[in-house]
Amino acid sequence: MSASIFRFRGSGLSRPGSLPGGRWQWFAAVLLAGTVITAMGWHRLHAHEDELERAVQRAAADRLEQQLTDRLGKLDLILRGLAGLFDAQHMVERGEFETYVSGLRPAEALPEVAGIALARRVELERLAPIEALLSASHGRDIRIYPVPDRTRGPYAYPISYFWPLNSLTAGGIGYDGYSEPLRRQTMDAAIRTGRMAMSPPVSLMVNDRDKPVTGVLVYRIARATDDLMAGAGQGRDSLIVIGVNVVRMFDALRQAALPGYGLRVVDVSRDPALDVYAFELADGGGASQTRRLHFGDRVWEVSLTAPNAGAVVPSTLAALGAGRSASFSPFLWPTWQTSRNVRSPSPNG
Repeated sequence: MSASIFRFRGSGLSRPGSLPGGRWQWFAAVLLAGTVITAMGWHRLHAHEDELERAVQRAAADRLEQQLTDRLGKLDLILRGLAGLFDAQHMVERGEFETYVSGLRPAEALPEVAGIALARRVELERLAPIEALLSASHGRDIRIYPVPDRTRGPYAYPISYFWPLNSLTAGGIGYDGYSEPLRRQTMDAAIRTGRMAMSPPVSLMVNDRDKPVTGVLVYRIARATDDLMAGAGQGRDSLIVIGVNVVRMFDALRQAALPGYGLRVVDVSRDPALDVYAFELADGGGASQTRRLHFGDRVWEVSLTAPNAGAVVPSTLAALGAGRSASFSPFLWPTWQTSRNVRSPSPNG
């Protein structure tokens, strides 16, 4: 009897009710299978998280584009309204201009508006009477500056009216923006197309800053404002211009549409590219997304940087660990139970 039992056990077959092979081999196999299953689940979860993050970034970029387009649309409405004011009246006095702009309350609707002005087209042969008109309107001696260069053409575009007018901005009266190449090309585009035209980044002085800030200028054509300019066809190329503080604008847009994101805006309309705005995250950030936005002749490349997600969220790891442990339990229980039965003494001794 004992010999038959010895032969049964020695043949390598397990006891009735037990699993073939040693319990450590089964434990290793279950551990390997659980690890593979967990890795596959983690990979799928990670892929879904990446896709979700990309969807969130696309939504953030969409919000930024829509809000930026809305802001520029409001700027164009202001330009159209002022152009319509000059079209409707043969002559618009300085006081009427300032009252009209104040009534629009542009600083409340668009805090980034640094100033609104009329750039009057002046024939170079008529500089003296226009300077006299500006001096009388503002109660001080005003000269058009820089001295217009006749090689550029027969016209100058000095600032005649400005809002808000104070001790900081009063020095802009008489300034000929056409003397600057960047401003000149934008003015020419506004005159040529009859639509709103935006300049490349320029330096602007604003009321609450001691140093210039980065800004852009937007232009639209308007008519002349006095009899001295009312010759046939001579007044149509005067321009309404709005200075926009892009630092303030993108600060507001970033906080409203992109909380926590980094943002960089570059004007890539021409070569070389020109920086418009930059807000970098302290930790460098995570994934980024780039989009090109077109506004008239300008092309802005907008890059969004997502907050750095860092390591996998601890709760996710805990859930995965718990899931793996749960997946092991059905497999480990029979092995543990078998081992217990082997080690436990028989009731019969």
